[in-house]
Amino acid sequence: MEQDGGNFIAFVGNPASGRLLRQSLRHFRETTIFPSEGIVSSSMVPGVELSDHASFWRNGFPAVLISDTGPFRNLNYHLGTDSADNLDFDRMAIVIAGVRRLVEAMAAG
Repeated sequence: MEQDGGNFIAFVGNPASGRLLRQSLRHFRETTIFPSEGIVSSSMVPGVELSDHASFWRNGFPAVLISDTGPFRNLNYHLGTDSADNLDFDRMAIVIAGVRRLVEAMAAG
């Protein structure tokens, strides 16, 4: 696994999702000890619409992409050489638990 790149989870929102982005990032940081970065980004930034959240943006709904930015860090991403030994399961578990707490808190209002 490559460790010379960033070791953080990214929260990305478009301008219409700025409030949701700030709330999500704040809650994640309050409940999870893991480096995180947030950015409000234009759809003109390459790669920012390469996931399911983009369809929400295109239809006027706020949405946040939570990403390990794998396509920019892992040369094996989505290739035949992409295998489990390229993953950090311990860090993945921390992030998943943090996102779960985030979703539960938002669902509870």
